[in-house]
Amino acid sequence: MPVMRRSGFLLAGLLAFGISFAQERVVDYRFAPDYYHTPIGFPDDWQKTMVNERGALLLDFGPGPYVRANTIIGVGLEGADLKQTSQRLERGDIPVVMTTFAAGKGKVNLQTFAIVPSELHSTPTKENPGVYRRLGLTGGIGWANPKGNVDPAFRNVAWGTNRPILYEVKVAPGSRKRVALGICESYRTVPGLRMMEFHVEGAPVRTIDPIAEGDRNVPVVAFFDAYDADQNGLLVVETRASAECRDPNVILNGIWVFAENSPIRAEEVIGGNGKKSAEIVVDCGQEPEVQNFPTRIDALMVTTERISGPLMVSIQSPRELDYDSQSGVLKFDGRPFVTSRPKATSARKTENGWELVFSKGARKVEIITIHGSRLPANITTVPDLVKERKRAIEWWLNSKLPVGRINLADKEMQHLFDASVRTLYQNRDIVDGKPNFQPGSTVYRGLWIGDAIYCLEPAAMLGDTMSARLAVEGMFRFQ
Repeated sequence: MPVMRRSGFLLAGLLAFGISFAQERVVDYRFAPDYYHTPIGFPDDWQKTMVNERGALLLDFGPGPYVRANTIIGVGLEGADLKQTSQRLERGDIPVVMTTFAAGKGKVNLQTFAIVPSELHSTPTKENPGVYRRLGLTGGIGWANPKGNVDPAFRNVAWGTNRPILYEVKVAPGSRKRVALGICESYRTVPGLRMMEFHVEGAPVRTIDPIAEGDRNVPVVAFFDAYDADQNGLLVVETRASAECRDPNVILNGIWVFAENSPIRAEEVIGGNGKKSAEIVVDCGQEPEVQNFPTRIDALMVTTERISGPLMVSIQSPRELDYDSQSGVLKFDGRPFVTSRPKATSARKTENGWELVFSKGARKVEIITIHGSRLPANITTVPDLVKERKRAIEWWLNSKLPVGRINLADKEMQHLFDASVRTLYQNRDIVDGKPNFQPGSTVYRGLWIGDAIYCLEPAAMLGDTMSARLAVEGMFRFQ
């Protein structure tokens, strides 16, 4: 079996190779983990897509379960198993993931990468009118699974990892409002683990334990009589972790702002009727998808040799998706989400999502997944992925990342080192204008002051002292 290259934050792995004097000392990955994730997005990218050991796209991570993707998009073969035989990167600093599968006497080759967007910065061109979210935009789509006729806002979640969730809602200066906050816990099952303080401007602070007051995947609504006390026309809504709980990661699913003394009831908000009379509704956690961020596209390029059955693309997701049989596009919230060339010959809904099946004779299939709402007019047309792959490689080769400043004698150790430097910047976010280095891009995408030494010091040692200093300034806000 060929040597398999792993990428990830593996600086410590540089020492994990054979030390016996009786054999050649090589990096052979004998202690590699059974599963692993490779980020393919760009530095400071708002979309933190990753790829697993089978070349599948991993999306929609939430504040628990830890490091588990809620949406997985991968390839399979109708009526047969695909056995992974190898996986490697184009280079340590180029996240084009190449995975090979054996299919009987045949073979399936899969290349997974992110298409270079027209804009790379993670700041929207305009804010969502009347609503401003600060301290980071982390969240998850389809994280909760409430039963029955429930407002869709309870399915999505904003989350703050070791930091608050902070919204500012534009109102008339000095006005009073009735604010409803919606919480739906889908991970914790025991009371007391995730307790949160809700600070709504002008109203008494409330501490809420969503499991104690409801249950897992059961919506909870709390009302606040809010008042723009500082007369600045911005009503502050903040979720903080309670000092009495063990989980410092906070969640918020929805915000509904009503007129003062509105008779709205919790059942109406939960059932979806609350938005009819609400002045402002915030579907928390969807900010990057709907706030006019640059559209991001990830690609799966598949070629086959001597396969016995038709190729299949599996989309496992809690998102509520609809398939347009005429265009062959799988849509989320009315927007294109997955499309392919050629068009699938059939599509079937499964218990966990959808399966797209292609003709038995298809030897090449190209699939893209689309993130964001700023959609180009021809977004459902799959671009030439061979050209896009070349363009992505050129972008990484010409990037200004501090790669190549440390040279190692062993090529595999160099590969791991370069992949670690790349991952350091892929995990980073720009939070309120400041770089925010993070240990990871899933549940560890947040404020980790204790881990700053593992992120800021390597950046500074590689010569990126400006980013390190700005990141420290960003952290001081939380003293």
